[in-house]
This record gives sequence, structure tokens and C-alpha cells, in this order.
Amino acid sequence: ELRTQSSAQLHSIYSKLIDGLNRTSDAEVRLRSTETHLDQLETHTAALEIRLRVSEKHLEELKTENSAYETKLLAVTDRLN
Repeated sequence: ELRTQSSAQLHSIYSKLIDGLNRTSDAEVRLRSTETHLDQLETHTAALEIRLRVSEKHLEELKTENSAYETKLLAVTDRLN
């Protein structure tokens, strides 16, 4: 009977160990997937930051161009009055 009880306990411990290993393996897969997703998000963020800087520069150029047109328009308006 002691041998049967020890065998059952050993089997229970073994099952718990296998379950723990499986959960660890699943967690490692999820971690790698999360790390990959994070890398992709960082790359996307960097690309968006570049686009934002380009757009901001373009906006400043348009403001300068608009200011020049405004000056010309005011000069023409003054001459017409």
C-alpha cells in the first residue's frame, strides 16, 4: 500500500511539473509575441514621427508662402483704394 501511495504521489507531482512546464512554455511564446509586437509598434511610431516632422516643416513653408501672398494682396488692395 505504501508503494501504491508513493507512486500516486509521484505521479501527481510529475503531472504538476508537466503542467507548470506547459504554462511556462505558453508564457514564453506570449512574451516573444508581445516583444515582436512592441518592436513593430516602435518601428511604426518612428515612421509616424518622421511623417509628423515632414508635415510640420511643410506647414511652416506654407505659412511663409501664405504670408508672402498676404503681403502682395495688401499691396494690391492699397493701390486699388
